[in-house]
Amino acid sequence: NKYNKYNKYNKYNKYNRYNYNTTNHLGQATFVFATGLAGLALAFVVFGYMLRHGETILKTTIVFTTTMCLGVAVVGLFIGERFMCIAGLVGFGVASMYMNMMWRRIPFTAI
Repeated sequence: NKYNKYNKYNKYNKYNRYNYNTTNHLGQATFVFATGLAGLALAFVVFGYMLRHGETILKTTIVFTTTMCLGVAVVGLFIGERFMCIAGLVGFGVASMYMNMMWRRIPFTAI
């Protein structure tokens, strides 16, 4: 038989060279279920952490955004890209104004 060159036991599937059972998806379903369950557990743990440390997370996020905008401006200055430098400085200015306005309100926001 010209289709059974490598596999004499599987005469209906000429592409299944090693005669794997291609219709049983129980292992894949178990893997998907287990990873989904682990992801759900991790989400609950992270949500609990966010509820306890919300103020710190918000302050860290605002400071990180501001410093990254300044970093983009500095990198743009060093590599000679004017638009990148200007965009970084504009972002730094907006983030700085936002940080100045919102810093006192963060404890009320994080409740």
